[in-house]
Amino acid sequence: MPLGTSLVDLVSELGYNALVVEADPRSPGVMAGVAAILSRHGVVVRQALADDPDMVQDAKMTLVVEGQLTGVMIEEVNGLKMVKSIKILK
Repeated sequence: MPLGTSLVDLVSELGYNALVVEADPRSPGVMAGVAAILSRHGVVVRQALADDPDMVQDAKMTLVVEGQLTGVMIEEVNGLKMVKSIKILK
C-alpha cells in the first residue's frame, strides 16, 4: 500500500501530465534516464511511482510532471533501449 496520495488521478485538475513508461523493470537506469531527459527540457517531476516487478506482472513507472511534454521529449524517452512503450495521461 503506497504512503501518501497519488497525483495520477488529479493531473488534469492540477494542470500536470502523467507519463506512464513500460520498460524492462530489471534494467538499471530506467527512472534516471527518463528523468534526465525531462530535466534537460525543463520539465519538473512532481511524483514518481514504480510498480515492483515481483508483485505486479506488467510493472510500469508513472511520472507526474509539471511542464509541457513535447514530441521531441517523447521520442528521446522512447529511444531509450529499455523502454517498451509510453502513454501520456492529461
